[in-house]
Amino acid sequence: MAGTHKNGYGLVVNTSKIKEFKDLEKEEVKIATLQPGATTDLLFNLLIKQKGLARGKILAHTVRMNPAKQLLALRSGKVDAIFVPEHFTTLAAQLPGMKILAKCQDICPNMLGSFRTYWCWQNYFTKCYCWPSGI
Repeated sequence: MAGTHKNGYGLVVNTSKIKEFKDLEKEEVKIATLQPGATTDLLFNLLIKQKGLARGKILAHTVRMNPAKQLLALRSGKVDAIFVPEHFTTLAAQLPGMKILAKCQDICPNMLGSFRTYWCWQNYFTKCYCWPSGI
């Protein structure tokens, strides 16, 4: 098992457009994350489910790009929220008008950070009981 960083992943938002999770459903709000099936995408979908948000509405205006491009897109205003791994979470939150709305520990309280091995996916999430079926 290999932990890559303490704080794991986070949703960073532009506070002028997003004040609460429900704002993510607004059609004019653009969100960026990694490709479907990536850790950030899985945690993002879990957050959507936990908050009782309309997954279809949110994914309709979600774009896919790597973390560095997400950071640049957030800074330039091309997107209003990003779901990224650390150190990008911390960097994005330091930009003017941005804040962390959710960290992976908010989504799965027992998660120790981010993990990059198949063993962790198979064992860790089943042990922490935070991974629902049918995302």
